[in-house]
Amino acid sequence: MDGFITEFGGSKNGFFKRNIYKKRDENFANGVEKFLKEFNNTDAYYGVYNYENENIETCALYGSLYIDLDLDIEDEESFYKVRTDAVMTVQYFEQYFKIPMDMLQVYFSGNKGFHIVVPAEVLGLTPNKDLNVIYKAITVNIKEEIEAPTIDTRIYDRKRLFRMPNSVNGKTGLYKVPVPIDMLWECTLDSMKEWASEPREIHFTDPLPLYYSVVRFRSICDKLAKSKEKTVNREKKEFTIPTTPKSLLPCVKKILTTGAVKGQRNNTTVALASSLLQSGKQLKETIEILEEWNELNDPPLDENELHTTAVSAYSMLKSGKTYGCGVFKDIGMCIGKECKLNE
Repeated sequence: MDGFITEFGGSKNGFFKRNIYKKRDENFANGVEKFLKEFNNTDAYYGVYNYENENIETCALYGSLYIDLDLDIEDEESFYKVRTDAVMTVQYFEQYFKIPMDMLQVYFSGNKGFHIVVPAEVLGLTPNKDLNVIYKAITVNIKEEIEAPTIDTRIYDRKRLFRMPNSVNGKTGLYKVPVPIDMLWECTLDSMKEWASEPREIHFTDPLPLYYSVVRFRSICDKLAKSKEKTVNREKKEFTIPTTPKSLLPCVKKILTTGAVKGQRNNTTVALASSLLQSGKQLKETIEILEEWNELNDPPLDENELHTTAVSAYSMLKSGKTYGCGVFKDIGMCIGKECKLNE
């Protein structure tokens, strides 16, 4: 990765700062050390993708495959759910990709769940400008195959940040720590909190290209490349917002009566705004509907943030960026068989 660029970000004095870029050269390690010192090793993040050059939005990406398993952990029962999904995910990589468990990197996030990392070397990865799209496709498939609801499939944008290992979670005071595989099978919420009460160092097996894993990964890349030729490369057409009313999607109707929880509010807001506009609502009316809906959220979004998100959805819609069934499935808001579109 010599010459690639990595983004860092962190919270300090109540504000989150990102877009701190460091080049992968002989000064990189010292730069990371200074960054952690500046942010007191608390709520410190790094980019999961490394950028080939400064054209962040279009250049090739390089980074390890990552899975985030996330749930509001309030008791042993909720912890057991996310831990079970983590175990099944590890087993999936072993059985489907033939990756030895000791070559996978498992971390407790210090708060809501686990992070599972598959080193890029194991997959024989080379820089790819669509790497985030490939990783999302793999993760969506895993979530469906093993029926693991705590896997978050919404985190595959090009500028995704991940909490740094052995840094402190400011909310809990716990560390993001590596977790031995045998501990993952047996840990309780209390034992994991104790394990995460201080930094931990464990040795992961040095990653090597594994023939079967490389073949699996390249097969997925080939399928996505063919699919992209048919769909993604189509020229975007300017979208004309309708002036006559159209029916809302069934999932949209349901969301408007139930609200969204913390962690889903922003994604749900932009999708709702786009859907309302596509149904013939004007921007002012859309914002009024969102303001009423926002009262159902837990907790409600800041009003300025709500308005900004709606305007952003409006701008994206005019340029051809629409939201539909796929997005509502990704954010877990699809109503499934109840929807007439599935008939």
